[in-house]
Amino acid sequence: MAAAAVERRQVKFELRAEPGSTVYVAGTFNEWNPTQKRMRDPFRQGLYSTTLLLPRGRYEYKFIVNGVWC
Repeated sequence: MAAAAVERRQVKFELRAEPGSTVYVAGTFNEWNPTQKRMRDPFRQGLYSTTLLLPRGRYEYKFIVNGVWC
C-alpha cells in the first residue's frame, strides 16, 4: 500500500532589520535550529526573507537577528 502524499505549501517569512544583519528563522519546522535557515536581503535595504516548503499545519517560530532571538 502506497503512503499518501503529504500536501506541502510555500510559506514566506519576512522581517525588517538593520541592513547588514545576519538573520535566521527557526521553529518547530526545523527543531528550533538557530542557524539552519538563513534569510536573505538581496537589495541590502533591511527586508529579509526566505520561503520554505512546509507540510500543512501550525508552526511556532522566531527570528534570530545577529544572534538575538526575537
